[in-house]
Amino acid sequence: MILLLHGMASPVLAHPVSLSSAMVDVHESHLQVELQIMLEDLVLYHGLKADGQQVYSSEDLLSASQKHRQFVTDYFTIRDAEGTRLGSKIETEAFEQIDAVGVPQSDLMQRSIGFELRFELPKDKPEYLTFFQEFGGPKSALPAIMDLYVLRNGQFEESAQIAFGKPHTVRFDWQRQTTG
Repeated sequence: MILLLHGMASPVLAHPVSLSSAMVDVHESHLQVELQIMLEDLVLYHGLKADGQQVYSSEDLLSASQKHRQFVTDYFTIRDAEGTRLGSKIETEAFEQIDAVGVPQSDLMQRSIGFELRFELPKDKPEYLTFFQEFGGPKSALPAIMDLYVLRNGQFEESAQIAFGKPHTVRFDWQRQTTG
């Protein structure tokens, strides 16, 4: 049985849960968000296949990373107290953990890609912000968990683990002074 499994297609060997993290730094006029997405998520969401040595090609991983730009802006959202979605823009991306020779199956959970997004705050700063991840879309069968870290001007405020479709709301006291 073990020999049979060893020769199976790589998606069967992939971790069945999407794991990601978001570091959200809240400033007076905007939020800076650093998203880290495991390379394994690219395999799971984009149906990538490994070669006979269980290595994923850099071309496939980089192509999936580009497709993931739209994925993260569609499925990671921040809303104000009225439920209005804040606009976001990807400012930078980091794909350097994808080696030119490809990435072995065994390394997919140790490597990630990154996106830095900017969310503009409305002029009247909201008292509450709600963070929501729905990686894979509303009909996704793949469980997704995100570790959320919220900072205010670089100082830690709180952390939470956000499950697929389960929002997390944070209250902000804009009168309270912070350094940074």
